[in-house]
Amino acid sequence: MVRRTLLLLACLACLVGCTDDSDGPDPVTDPEEWEWSDDDLLSLPDEDPGTTYDDLRTRWALLVCGSRGWFNYRHQTDVLSVYHLLRRHGYDDNHIILIASPDEVALDSRNTRRGTLCARPDGDNLLCDVQLDYASDTLTAADITAILRGEPSAHLPTVLDTDSHANVFFYWSGHGTVGHFLWNHSLQPFTASMLAATLSDLYAHGRYRKLLLCAEACYAGSVTACADTLTGVLAVAAADSLFTSPADVYDPALGVWLSDRFTNALIETIDADPTLTYCDLYHNLVRTTRNPHITLSGYSRFGNLHTASLSEFFEHAGE
Repeated sequence: MVRRTLLLLACLACLVGCTDDSDGPDPVTDPEEWEWSDDDLLSLPDEDPGTTYDDLRTRWALLVCGSRGWFNYRHQTDVLSVYHLLRRHGYDDNHIILIASPDEVALDSRNTRRGTLCARPDGDNLLCDVQLDYASDTLTAADITAILRGEPSAHLPTVLDTDSHANVFFYWSGHGTVGHFLWNHSLQPFTASMLAATLSDLYAHGRYRKLLLCAEACYAGSVTACADTLTGVLAVAAADSLFTSPADVYDPALGVWLSDRFTNALIETIDADPTLTYCDLYHNLVRTTRNPHITLSGYSRFGNLHTASLSEFFEHAGE
């Protein structure tokens, strides 16, 4: 009972602190306020840990928006922007599982551009040409683990269908507290232990070749740190266990943040050159977001990040 009460208080603090956009941009979440230098960059070993992989045959992606509601507009656009990134770089809809609730934000009475979701005030409508697999309010956090494990049911007809020849890209955007990704308005979050157990099970049953996890949430590094104990999993988190993740583009006309900086930087980096190394990706994310609290986990058991390329997950646009 005490643990449940503490989690409720943490959830309320996060939601109140992160969703009230009525007063406009907050200096705490302004990337220009971060102070960093190259000394803050993680020193990555330039050596091969000896991990071997089966040949790459397929790519799958699971994209999850863990929040709902008008003031969480940016989380919906984050996941939709990543969806379009994947479509540009070689993924078809049969290999993307998209979980979000964009319609309730797009059709909100406060949306003066009704029926649209945009990551920038002059941006494209991200709802165009989107195939949604699940509305997030129809799922629980536990359902996410079943989708990852490839366990279909009447409730979950669409799940990952992967093996040791499949690279898996797993993206999450939403609110976080230490050790948890919050799930909508539920008191049952997606926890660090759930992630660790699920990924360990996937590895034990040969359900991925490599898995790249990108997490856009406050304190996300406290959830993704389990990658350090896993083989073939690389996790990039927008913030470590002590810091929040900064928002990016604010629209005063709507009174909400439209997108988050980590996700925007991730998309811009991959669009610019999907053949970059993982080391280049990490360095570029820190420099572009001006955020030294981006975390990288699992690199010691993933491969040489100085030579391995993002092209394992992303093709050149148009290929």
